Amino acid sequence: NITLLKGDFKDAVKKHFSQKHRSIFSANVDCDLYEGYKLCLPIIFESLEIGGIINLDEYYSLKYPGAKIASDEFLKTNSNALLIKARNRNGEFPRFQIKKI
Repeated sequence: NITLLKGDFKDAVKKHFSQKHRSIFSANVDCDLYEGYKLCLPIIFESLEIGGIINLDEYYSLKYPGAKIASDEFLKTNSNALLIKARNRNGEFPRFQIKKI
């Protein structure tokens, strides 16, 4: 089951995850900027199952450095969050995930 959220992060993500307790195993976060990642990561991580992952689209993007900064801040304050370098295909830039342990 895939759910695409349309709208401003501060409204759409909070509304989606506050409607009822949602348990998810995987999420793709593509917010580009610091503020989006800062807002979305804690909300999504709270609903993430143990062993679940959050794919970080811009973690190593030179164009959007705020994504890495916000992700690193989140990781520092969450001892049950682990940064993982995902396997990537030849020629692609490295992909990263946060895993709930």
